[in-house]
Amino acid sequence: MEKEFIRQATSRDIDVLTNIYMECFPERVNEIFGGAHRRVFIQDYLLFYLAWDPASNWVYVKDGVVVGFIMVPRHYSPWKAMLSRAQLLRWFGHFLMGKYGFPIHILKMFFSGGFMFSSDPTVKRLQGKPYIHLIAVRATAGGELSRGLLGVGRQLTRWAIAEHRRKGISFWWGVVQPSASRFLPIWQRLGFKICPISNGASLGWMGDPGDDLRHIE
Repeated sequence: MEKEFIRQATSRDIDVLTNIYMECFPERVNEIFGGAHRRVFIQDYLLFYLAWDPASNWVYVKDGVVVGFIMVPRHYSPWKAMLSRAQLLRWFGHFLMGKYGFPIHILKMFFSGGFMFSSDPTVKRLQGKPYIHLIAVRATAGGELSRGLLGVGRQLTRWAIAEHRRKGISFWWGVVQPSASRFLPIWQRLGFKICPISNGASLGWMGDPGDDLRHIE
């Protein structure tokens, strides 16, 4: 009998989270993380986001195997996360040892778009509010998500939103990359409103964005 449950993600999950990320987002991996050094880059990237708001990261476990995860930081500080768990020292060490290669493209994206690699003005205005940073679910052996695995993504999203609501949070947002646009109807069925933003991406949001952000509606 299959056993399925959701639990909090931790740094001990990093290898499987990296595998799932690389499987789910090949275009994003090539765009941001480059070639031979990508795995170290992605591990450090995911560990950084796990530290933003440790209580707001979850994995979906099926028969003892992690098949998906979600990161939905609420109250977060990139600089505080960067200094936690000696992450900044690890980054410098990996850079000096050549484990990142020479990441000029990432530096350019960071200086133009910050930690979210986005210079879109709407995204910048929303930074600091709870957001759906990442949803990733393993594909089947054939490379296409099954209906059941798509259901895992929905369950993770509903779980995260319900957990936040219990803590008094009523607004979430997320960016859907062009390569994931086929999932926009799922976001809408979950209750998210959708509007296009720059570079072919879409912004999804749920709840009341506050008086200073009502123009996005």
